[in-house]
Amino acid sequence: MIAHAAALSARGVSHNTHVVILTGSLEQLQQLEKELTWDGISHTAFHEPDAPYLGALMSIGIEPLTERRMVRRYLKRFQLLGESHEVDSVETGSRDAAQAGA
Repeated sequence: MIAHAAALSARGVSHNTHVVILTGSLEQLQQLEKELTWDGISHTAFHEPDAPYLGALMSIGIEPLTERRMVRRYLKRFQLLGESHEVDSVETGSRDAAQAGA
């Protein structure tokens, strides 16, 4: 699911674009989606259509941004995947992941 949002949001990617995978709660993802929409930041929210999630927000891909300060503003509350914990199940990992190109 992370790859879905990353691929869908990868418009205008250059050779020096990076994908950063972050983790957070479902509530944090929902808040991020609201903030990005409100501020007009181009992004792709991936909702899993299949059971057991049936439309639940699973990940968000943000189109590559060149201003690091802007990226930090939205993503500072998330943790880098693998840095503080390991994802040990598909249910936990996919539901709690967000990624951004920067």
